[in-house]
Amino acid sequence: MTKAEIRVQVLSKAQISPYDRILDIGSGTGSISIEAAAIATEGMVFAIENNSEAQQLIRANMRKFAVPNLKLVSGTAPEVFSKIPPVNVCIINGTQGRLKEILDEAPLVQGGRIVLTAVSLENASRGLELLKSLDYEDAEVVSLQAVRWPDVNGFHVARALNPVFILSARKTVHTS
Repeated sequence: MTKAEIRVQVLSKAQISPYDRILDIGSGTGSISIEAAAIATEGMVFAIENNSEAQQLIRANMRKFAVPNLKLVSGTAPEVFSKIPPVNVCIINGTQGRLKEILDEAPLVQGGRIVLTAVSLENASRGLELLKSLDYEDAEVVSLQAVRWPDVNGFHVARALNPVFILSARKTVHTS
């Protein structure tokens, strides 16, 4: 599950409005999808996940948090994109090495926002390179390192979370 400290920043960069359609690729347990659905109360969230155990967790979380505007799409990106209408926001958490194809084919409207998470320097660098080469604009990179301080026998001891890169950009609007 994406840690709360990371979800907050991802959702902030996504700039979700109540009427947005959101695509969450590699949605895992659905933690980002659930929170996106709570923001886009008049919109719809499409969560793409191919792992059957993760799909069960998403379904359980959909029931637990009562989010009627979240649709689980079983499969992998970009193969299932034909099942997704144009979206305003695309959040990419997992690509199985297919980031270029996903960025090329994502059903993101012109001017739509894209947010990509990466846990390695190489994937962050590749993501930034692709965003620039595929004509996305306003690309930004944020690196987060959060530390939690739980009480252990009366002492607050640091428990670092793994750093995460968050890349965000906007799909270029082409005027005719």
